[in-house]
Amino acid sequence: MKGVIGAFLGALGFGLMYHLSGKKLWWTALCGGVGQFICLLVSRWTDSAMAPMLVAAFCVNSFAEILARRLKAPVIVFLVCALIPLVPGKGIYEALLCCLSENGASMEAASKTLLEASGIVAGCAISSWLFYRKSSEE
Repeated sequence: MKGVIGAFLGALGFGLMYHLSGKKLWWTALCGGVGQFICLLVSRWTDSAMAPMLVAAFCVNSFAEILARRLKAPVIVFLVCALIPLVPGKGIYEALLCCLSENGASMEAASKTLLEASGIVAGCAISSWLFYRKSSEE
């Protein structure tokens, strides 16, 4: 539960940094918290590093697409702030440190980070493709 609250506050902070206000700010923060909640929920069911990030990013991107249409704003306004809590910052740092120090023992952590980042990209790509496909048919 702490992670969900932290993600909510993190997305809220980034929303403030990008000068969001009113409904957009609070919906963005909620989107970030929901994404972290979904990630934690899916990670209980699987040992995969990619699946929780893929599902969470798909849901966050879908939520951002819906919010953008309802609140008449670009999708990126909601998406950037809401995806920040999902980014595996510690893993990226350790992966870069592993590459720089040429330490083969920590390559497993680097591959896990690559899978997590790939899950975020894939989830966003699939969701965006579905939304743009639907809007082009209308």
